[in-house]
Amino acid sequence: MRVLGCVICLANLLAATGCATIVSKSKYRLRVASSEDDVLVKIYPGDGQTPLMNVRTPATVILSAGDGMFVPATYKFVFSKEGFKDAETHVKAEFDPWYIGNIGFGGLIGVLIVDPLTGAMWKFDEREAVYASLERMENYRDGLTLEAIHTLHDKGDLPDDEFNRLRLHLHENKQTPKEK
Repeated sequence: MRVLGCVICLANLLAATGCATIVSKSKYRLRVASSEDDVLVKIYPGDGQTPLMNVRTPATVILSAGDGMFVPATYKFVFSKEGFKDAETHVKAEFDPWYIGNIGFGGLIGVLIVDPLTGAMWKFDEREAVYASLERMENYRDGLTLEAIHTLHDKGDLPDDEFNRLRLHLHENKQTPKEK
């Protein structure tokens, strides 16, 4: 009798949840990387105009795979760094095959409510990074003043070797270095 009670409890538990919710998850860790270090990345939900979060590469973020009932989440990643052209990439959650397990284990509640509501019917591939290769602006050096490169260098946005190259470039073009 005790075994029958355990089986009934287990059956009720499975009937009240979705298969993908049990076996899978609804939030995923995604690595964010770029060809350059310390790149500002703004992450926008769907076609949103307000960033969900800002990170600097390399980074790891946790994002939801679902965006409402039966809707996979999409995110726009905008990579930007001084002296480089902005790069943009998009990611979209994919269908999680564990959702089909509702036919045998989760039942109608899992198919129509639990997995779609939690977002567990969607997934991201955590093995791949969200990546952008940044391209240096061609006229980057021509538009800079010594004051601008000092400001960038002081903020840490311009490495020492590039700072020295730009100072030399500006000096050769008859701009004398500004004393600090």
